[in-house]
Amino acid sequence: MNTERLYELLEKLTAEAGRVGVTEKLEQLIQHITNQVNEPSNGAHQTSFSQTLMQLREALAKSWFVQLTPLESDVLEKMDLDNLVGQRLPNRIAALMRDNGMLPAVVRDELGKLSKRLKRGLDDVKNTIASFQASAWTKGMDLRPALVNSRSASRVTLSTRASVRSLKMRSSCVI
Repeated sequence: MNTERLYELLEKLTAEAGRVGVTEKLEQLIQHITNQVNEPSNGAHQTSFSQTLMQLREALAKSWFVQLTPLESDVLEKMDLDNLVGQRLPNRIAALMRDNGMLPAVVRDELGKLSKRLKRGLDDVKNTIASFQASAWTKGMDLRPALVNSRSASRVTLSTRASVRSLKMRSSCVI
């Protein structure tokens, strides 16, 4: 994948995560499960958790994440973000609930880890985008694929590989 396409993928990823509200919905789920831990006899917390999980599932089902190409999926996998986008995230949360249904504190802790990992991954993606934009090779260039000349792009591709490796290393250190 060349620099322009990687840049485009990273921009789409951050924009779509923001539009869908993935981190916000994950925080809501954590709050609902925390309420359930604190007040186990109140069934409203379970209902709120289920409704928020369904909203997350529906939002992700309509998102750009379900239209990823195999190459885009591969890049997200290498960045260790593939399990945090698309239907994998709500499926993973549902599996946590299924496996630990009687232990909401365990679910809360695992959701907290997922949330931190997602936030750190998205922060790393935003930092990589900022690095592309600040790079001496790309200053003044539009990084969208059709508008970048191949000579400049090939120089940036070399630094991009290092950025992706760095991004992967930082993201994989979270859990």
